Amino acid sequence: MEHKIQMNKEIINRALHSVIDDGQIKVPGWAKRIKLDIGLSVNAPNSEVWINKNDDLCVFGFEPNPYNISHIHNGEKIWPVHLDPSKINNSFFIIHCALSDNIIGSQDFFCTENDGGTSSLFEPKYFGVKDKIKIDVITLESFFDLFPWSQIEYIEQVKIDAQSSDFNIIKGMGKYLNERVVYLDVETHTNNQYNNEENPSEIREYLEKNDFTCLSWGINATFINNKLSHHKSKIDYSILGD
Repeated sequence: MEHKIQMNKEIINRALHSVIDDGQIKVPGWAKRIKLDIGLSVNAPNSEVWINKNDDLCVFGFEPNPYNISHIHNGEKIWPVHLDPSKINNSFFIIHCALSDNIIGSQDFFCTENDGGTSSLFEPKYFGVKDKIKIDVITLESFFDLFPWSQIEYIEQVKIDAQSSDFNIIKGMGKYLNERVVYLDVETHTNNQYNNEENPSEIREYLEKNDFTCLSWGINATFINNKLSHHKSKIDYSILGD
């Protein structure tokens, strides 16, 4: 057990090294609000829109595909809305790892051809694979364990678009899902595009059991945490469609 705990700690520290300072997630002193963008694709469009609308907002983005990260750093105009690279390490911080409901070191990750936004921890059935890499997998709970809650009381919005890993990522938030997340955006299924069985109704049932209310439902769904809904008047909620 002690060996596993130490190994998990090493994986977490490796995955989060770029945003950790003195054992804690670094949040700029000027930041008054936080959002998480999970699955950035090649352009991180939601992060770009969010930051432009809120000058006191800091976004942490999670992306396993190194080719996507390169596109974002280079500011390549692949899609109409693209993150301004000048925001990187200022108001936007990229974390190069994958998320799930378990902590795993060096798991296979499939980087797809053409549209890097279709890359996944699960092997695609219809997309060509550009590269199969090894990536560290952690949970959001392990990120939140190191978050400075004395500085920021809650996470305004968590957007997940992780190509068949969304439900696992939700489960991997642990107690923080109900205690710290106000808005949650999730892709409920991927039309059987990956070697992973998905059941959208399980996602909805799980979130409702955790005291979330569904605000919109479909392939992409939005939920609000009833426990924290009194904060919604202070939150500039927005989400870009597909």
